[in-house]
Amino acid sequence: MTTATPADWIDFWENEVPTQLTMQRQNHIDELEKSIIALAKRKMKLLSEVQEINNDIEFLRKQQEDLSNV
Repeated sequence: MTTATPADWIDFWENEVPTQLTMQRQNHIDELEKSIIALAKRKMKLLSEVQEINNDIEFLRKQQEDLSNV
């Protein structure tokens, strides 16, 4: 049976675990970034649709106003 020296434990806690945590953390950050980008794209599409609807409403109100003034 081998025993770990204090230097081994220091290497383990300072080198191995942080590397794994750093990789996990980076993967999580990457996934969050993808989600943010997807939501931002969806938001832009929805804002575009809202603007289109506003334009349609404005056009129809103008037509209604024109017909009311005849």
